[in-house]
Amino acid sequence: MAVKIFKVKHDFTSYSLLPEKNNTFFNLKIGKGESLSEQWNPDWRFYVRNVIDRDKGSFYYISPSILTFDKILLKGGLEVVLRNHGEFLESILEDTESEIIIYNPLKMYDCLDFDNTTFETDEVGGDITNIAVDIHAFDLEKIGDSSIFKLPGRYVHPTYVVTGLHDEEKDFYLQYKKLDLTGLDFELVWSNE
Repeated sequence: MAVKIFKVKHDFTSYSLLPEKNNTFFNLKIGKGESLSEQWNPDWRFYVRNVIDRDKGSFYYISPSILTFDKILLKGGLEVVLRNHGEFLESILEDTESEIIIYNPLKMYDCLDFDNTTFETDEVGGDITNIAVDIHAFDLEKIGDSSIFKLPGRYVHPTYVVTGLHDEEKDFYLQYKKLDLTGLDFELVWSNE
């Protein structure tokens, strides 16, 4: 069975969102696999930045560590994929008053195969430190039941998706393609082929 792992990125052809002035969203510890629901304020609003030169898209950019989309997409099959693996934080898109979802992935899998992963390093305080993954290698047995996950121990916590490991209805990548959604890019970082 072909298994592929992608790093999820925003394609920047769709809307980028910014929090309104009194919104303290960026003070939260986003993207670290920790729940934000206790600190979340559903009255926080976001507005579109550079609306003139962007398409609406299915997904919006706020931060590389989370996914943001219109609430209506949950009815299209995304809820089944995402529900048990992260939290849906509701908010409002100021420009249209539409409900949006800030999806905070909570699954962290320590699934890097360190013997075959190459890191970008830098000297920090006289010590050589791994600062970023240069070439990924994964241990599939350490990936759990979620097709969307993060890696622990990284300063910036990108979101990853695995395809070919789970049933189609639980495979975020396949559902994204099947529903013809837009706003995200998937950078292939590893394959078992």
